[in-house]
Amino acid sequence: MTESGGLPPRRYKRPALPSTLAVVSAQFEAPDGEFLADNSIGPLRMLHPFKLDLLTLSLQVCWTNPSGLVTFVGMRFTDGLLKPGTFVDDRMKASWVDRMQIHRKGGLF
Repeated sequence: MTESGGLPPRRYKRPALPSTLAVVSAQFEAPDGEFLADNSIGPLRMLHPFKLDLLTLSLQVCWTNPSGLVTFVGMRFTDGLLKPGTFVDDRMKASWVDRMQIHRKGGLF
Protein backbone atom coordinates (compact mmCIF):
# COMPACT_ATOMS: atom_id res chain seq x y z
CA MET A 1 0.00 0.00 0.00
CA THR A 2 1.07 3.57 -0.54
CA GLU A 3 1.51 6.16 2.21
CA SER A 4 -1.93 7.61 1.46
CA GLY A 5 -3.52 4.20 2.10
CA GLY A 6 -4.25 3.46 -1.57
CA LEU A 7 -2.95 0.53 -3.53
CA PRO A 8 0.24 0.80 -5.60
CA PRO A 9 -0.01 0.86 -9.42
CA ARG A 10 -0.04 -2.44 -11.36
CA ARG A 11 3.39 -3.95 -11.98
CA TYR A 12 2.32 -6.13 -14.92
CA LYS A 13 0.11 -5.55 -17.94
CA ARG A 14 -3.40 -6.95 -17.87
CA PRO A 15 -3.83 -10.13 -19.96
CA ALA A 16 -5.54 -9.78 -23.32
CA LEU A 17 -7.57 -12.95 -23.77
CA PRO A 18 -9.10 -14.11 -27.05
CA SER A 19 -12.90 -14.17 -27.10
CA THR A 20 -12.91 -17.90 -27.86
CA LEU A 21 -11.23 -18.80 -24.56
CA ALA A 22 -13.52 -20.80 -22.27
CA VAL A 23 -15.00 -18.72 -19.48
CA VAL A 24 -14.05 -19.53 -15.90
CA SER A 25 -16.94 -19.14 -13.47
CA ALA A 26 -16.03 -17.09 -10.38
CA GLN A 27 -17.89 -15.99 -7.25
CA PHE A 28 -16.56 -13.54 -4.66
CA GLU A 29 -18.02 -13.50 -1.16
CA ALA A 30 -17.61 -10.14 0.52
CA PRO A 31 -17.61 -10.04 4.33
CA ASP A 32 -20.99 -9.39 5.96
CA GLY A 33 -22.70 -9.72 2.56
CA GLU A 34 -21.54 -6.27 1.39
CA PHE A 35 -21.20 -5.60 -2.32
CA LEU A 36 -17.77 -5.30 -3.92
CA ALA A 37 -16.48 -2.48 -1.72
CA ASP A 38 -12.87 -1.32 -2.17
CA ASN A 39 -10.44 -3.02 0.24
CA SER A 40 -12.91 -5.76 1.24
CA ILE A 41 -11.28 -9.18 1.67
CA GLY A 42 -12.96 -12.52 1.09
CA PRO A 43 -12.81 -15.85 -0.74
CA LEU A 44 -13.02 -16.10 -4.53
CA ARG A 45 -14.21 -19.46 -5.83
CA MET A 46 -13.28 -20.26 -9.45
CA LEU A 47 -14.70 -23.22 -11.36
CA HIS A 48 -13.11 -24.64 -14.54
CA PRO A 49 -15.73 -24.79 -17.32
CA PHE A 50 -14.99 -28.38 -18.45
CA LYS A 51 -13.07 -30.22 -15.72
CA LEU A 52 -15.22 -28.86 -12.87
CA ASP A 53 -12.04 -28.20 -10.84
CA LEU A 54 -12.67 -25.77 -7.97
CA LEU A 55 -10.04 -23.29 -6.78
CA THR A 56 -10.61 -21.04 -3.75
CA LEU A 57 -8.36 -18.02 -3.16
CA SER A 58 -8.40 -15.21 -0.62
CA LEU A 59 -8.55 -11.82 -2.39
CA GLN A 60 -8.75 -8.11 -1.65
CA VAL A 61 -10.87 -5.86 -3.87
CA CYS A 62 -8.65 -3.04 -5.20
CA TRP A 63 -11.14 -1.21 -7.45
CA THR A 64 -14.50 -1.64 -9.15
CA ASN A 65 -15.87 -0.11 -12.35
CA PRO A 66 -19.58 -0.77 -13.00
CA SER A 67 -20.33 -0.41 -16.71
CA GLY A 68 -23.89 -1.20 -17.79
CA LEU A 69 -24.57 -4.91 -17.26
CA VAL A 70 -20.91 -5.71 -16.46
CA THR A 71 -18.79 -4.76 -13.45
CA PHE A 72 -15.01 -4.84 -13.89
CA VAL A 73 -13.07 -5.63 -10.71
CA GLY A 74 -9.39 -5.39 -9.82
CA MET A 75 -8.29 -7.81 -7.10
CA ARG A 76 -5.05 -8.94 -5.50
CA PHE A 77 -4.17 -12.25 -3.90
CA THR A 78 -3.85 -11.78 -0.13
CA ASP A 79 -1.96 -15.05 0.46
CA GLY A 80 0.92 -14.17 -1.88
CA LEU A 81 1.75 -15.70 -5.24
CA LEU A 82 -0.36 -18.50 -6.69
CA LYS A 83 1.14 -21.95 -6.43
CA PRO A 84 1.83 -23.44 -9.91
CA GLY A 85 -0.21 -26.34 -11.22
CA THR A 86 -3.75 -24.94 -11.17
CA PHE A 87 -6.08 -24.45 -14.13
CA VAL A 88 -5.54 -20.67 -13.96
CA ASP A 89 -1.82 -20.94 -14.86
CA ASP A 90 -2.43 -20.18 -18.56
CA ARG A 91 -4.72 -17.26 -17.72
CA MET A 92 -2.02 -15.61 -15.57
CA LYS A 93 0.47 -15.22 -18.43
CA ALA A 94 1.09 -11.71 -19.81
CA SER A 95 -1.06 -12.35 -22.91
CA TRP A 96 -2.39 -15.12 -25.14
CA VAL A 97 0.32 -14.21 -27.68
CA ASP A 98 2.97 -15.28 -25.13
CA ARG A 99 1.27 -18.68 -24.84
CA MET A 100 1.34 -19.04 -28.64
CA GLN A 101 5.13 -18.58 -28.61
CA ILE A 102 5.46 -21.41 -26.08
CA HIS A 103 3.36 -23.74 -28.27
CA ARG A 104 5.37 -22.85 -31.39
CA LYS A 105 8.64 -23.70 -29.63
CA GLY A 106 7.17 -27.04 -28.59
CA GLY A 107 6.40 -27.92 -32.22
CA LEU A 108 2.64 -27.77 -31.86
CA PHE A 109 2.24 -25.33 -34.80
